Amino acid sequence: MEDQIQTLADASLSWLSWIGPYVWLQAMIIVFVSLILAIVSERIIVTTVGKLVKKTNTQIDDEIVEALRRPLFVSIFFVGLAVATYRLELSPTLTSVTLSFLGTIATFIWLGFMIRLAGQVLTILSRISGRYESCNRARYRCSTTRPSSHSFWARCTSSF
Repeated sequence: MEDQIQTLADASLSWLSWIGPYVWLQAMIIVFVSLILAIVSERIIVTTVGKLVKKTNTQIDDEIVEALRRPLFVSIFFVGLAVATYRLELSPTLTSVTLSFLGTIATFIWLGFMIRLAGQVLTILSRISGRYESCNRARYRCSTTRPSSHSFWARCTSSF
């Protein structure tokens, strides 16, 4: 991953050469451009995919797309921060600490997304399994405890 970011930082030299030797200004421009790119990309992707998933009957895909906003934005913006960090040509230790810090924050944000996603899936599965469990309990009750009324037993077994 660091090699790809270094390559992006080297590629940014050509379009930032007009600024001259002001590396801090170049880094600020990279951060600003990545911020704009993150906002635009997040809006375009979430809006486009959101329109597609609204056509489905389920609600979970709408919630997943909405939950994806933050991790998507942060990932694109953090790539820009990492490129700016390389562009500053800081000491290797400071560059490594900064990139590790950005990676840790991004990991926690994606972890939060995955936890939210898992919660939504488990909620849906609990609704589905609740239906089957109640049927199985009713079937188990009907088959193991035979009431004195024959009509109840007939109703119970015929419903399955």
